[in-house]
Amino acid sequence: MRGGGIPKGIMIEVSGEESVGKTAIIGEVIAAAQFKNPPGEVKVCDSEGRFSKEYQNKLYHRFCDLWDQSKKLTALNNAPCGMW
Repeated sequence: MRGGGIPKGIMIEVSGEESVGKTAIIGEVIAAAQFKNPPGEVKVCDSEGRFSKEYQNKLYHRFCDLWDQSKKLTALNNAPCGMW
């Protein structure tokens, strides 16, 4: 995510075996987009229903040490697709 990343307007699909870090990668993409100036927008569609607001908030705190702690990572509750 540093010095590169996903170009604006691009849709990506993240797939792989269980417990390889797919959700962590998506969390990093969301956080990186939030810290751009101006902040970016990320839409996530979770076909498995495993994208947890609580997990992402835990992951996000890792970024608070490096970035602005006033920003919060929030999810749309009970929505298969969320926008940050």
